[in-house]
Amino acid sequence: MESGAFLSRDGMEKLLAGVESGKVKRTIILRPDRLGRDPMDLIKIRRVFRDAGAHLEFVEGPSGDSDEDEFMLFVFGYLGLKERQLFMQRSQGAKKLLASKGRYPTGDGVGLYGYDYDRINKVRVIKESEATVVRMVYQWDLDGMSFQKISEKLNEMGIPTKTGKSRWCHTRAKAILTNPAYTGRHYYGLNQWTKVDPKVHGKRVIVTKNPPEETFLIKDFTPPLISQETFDAVQERIQERSARYAKARTFYLLTGIARCKECVASVCGSMLAKGHRYYRCVHARGTNYPCDAKHIRADELESLVWEMIVDVVRNPEVLAAEVRRLVDTESGKGNLKEAMTKLRKEVDGLRAEQSRLMQQMGKPHIDQDILEATIAPLKVRYDEKRDQLRALEEQQERREGAEASSYQIAEYCRELATRLEDATPETKRAIMGAFQARVEATCDELQVILTVDPSVTTKEAKST
Repeated sequence: MESGAFLSRDGMEKLLAGVESGKVKRTIILRPDRLGRDPMDLIKIRRVFRDAGAHLEFVEGPSGDSDEDEFMLFVFGYLGLKERQLFMQRSQGAKKLLASKGRYPTGDGVGLYGYDYDRINKVRVIKESEATVVRMVYQWDLDGMSFQKISEKLNEMGIPTKTGKSRWCHTRAKAILTNPAYTGRHYYGLNQWTKVDPKVHGKRVIVTKNPPEETFLIKDFTPPLISQETFDAVQERIQERSARYAKARTFYLLTGIARCKECVASVCGSMLAKGHRYYRCVHARGTNYPCDAKHIRADELESLVWEMIVDVVRNPEVLAAEVRRLVDTESGKGNLKEAMTKLRKEVDGLRAEQSRLMQQMGKPHIDQDILEATIAPLKVRYDEKRDQLRALEEQQERREGAEASSYQIAEYCRELATRLEDATPETKRAIMGAFQARVEATCDELQVILTVDPSVTTKEAKST
C-alpha cells in the first residue's frame, strides 16, 4: 500500500490513465482523503475526471461539479494534509520520548537478525539459531572472508535470512558486521527516513543522518552477542579492506554512468576469466535474479561510448542544431508572446478579484463562510493560471536562448576538443561529467544520452 501523500503512485497513475483513455467511466471512493492528502492533488484528479467526461463520486464527500463542491474538496484535502503532518509529528515525538526513557519504540526495527522481540517485557531476547550465525559471520570476517564470500557461504549452507523470503547478499552481511547493537549498544534515531515523491527524487525514501543530540542509547534493550573487542577488530579490518580496495580497484570508465537497457538497473564492473574487464547488470548475478542480460566487455563498451562523445565534441553544429530542434519541439511553433499576454491579463484579473474579496474579510455584514467558499476556488484558478504563465515564460526564455546557446556550445566543444588527444581515464570521466553522460546498454544495443543546457540530445548506435 502506498501513501496518499503523493500523486505519483502506481495505483493512481493506472487509474488516471484509465480515465484519460476512456476505459474508466465511474469511480467511487469512500472519502477524499482515501484518494489523496493534498488539496491541489485532489483538484487535479477531479479535473482529469471532468475533462475526460468520467464521474468521480465520494460516499462521504462532495461529488458535484459546482464551485462549492470544488471548495469542499479543497477543504477535505487540506484537512487530510494537516492530519498527516500532525500524525507524523506526534508519532515521532512519542517515539523519541520513549527512547529518552530507555524504552525502544515498538514496531520500529525490532526484527534484528539474531533476536526475537519479547512483547511483554519489551526487550530483545537472543534467538540462539540466529545468534550462532551472527557469531560465525564475525569469525569468518576475522578469518579474512569478504562480505560477498560470507553471503555466498550462508546461501550455500541453506541458512535463511530473517524473513526467509530473500537470499543473503553482501549488504546484509555488512549490515550485521557494522551494527553496534550486537555488542549490546543500541541507538535509536541514528537515521531519518523520509518518504518522498519518487517522480521528483527518483526514489521513495531519503535517508539522512540525525545530529548526535537527537540519538538515544537504549540501555538493556539488546543483549550482547559478541564482545566489544571483537566488534572493534572487525571494524578495523573493514576499514583496512576498504582502503586497499580503493587503492587497488580496477578502473571502470562508466561506473555510475551506465545502466542496463533491459531493466534500467545499475551496471557495475566485474573482473572475469583471464583478467578481462566486464560490465554486468546488478540484477543479473545468477538464477535467482530477475534480469537475464549478458555481460558486456568493458573495453568494447568504453571504446564505443568514447568514440561517440569524441564525434559530438568535434561536430558541435550537430549538437547545437539538436538543441534548437528540441527547444522548438517543446515550446511549439505558436506565438508564445501572444499567449503570455492573454494569460497575464487573466492572472492580473484573478489577483485583483482575490484582493477585492480579501478586503471583505472580517466585516460583520459579510457572511464569512460564503466568502471563504468563494476565495478558495478562486485561489486555485489563480495558481493554475500563474503556473501556466511561468511555464510559457520559461519556454520563451529557452527559445530566445537557444540561438545564443548554439554559439556557446560550439565554443565549449572547441575547448574540450583540445583535451581529447591522449586523454587519461580521469580526463575522459571529467568530459563525460561535463555532458552529464548517461549510458544504457546491452550486448546488442547502446544508447548514449548527453545533456547540455538548455535541453538534451541523444545519439544511438548498435554495438558489434
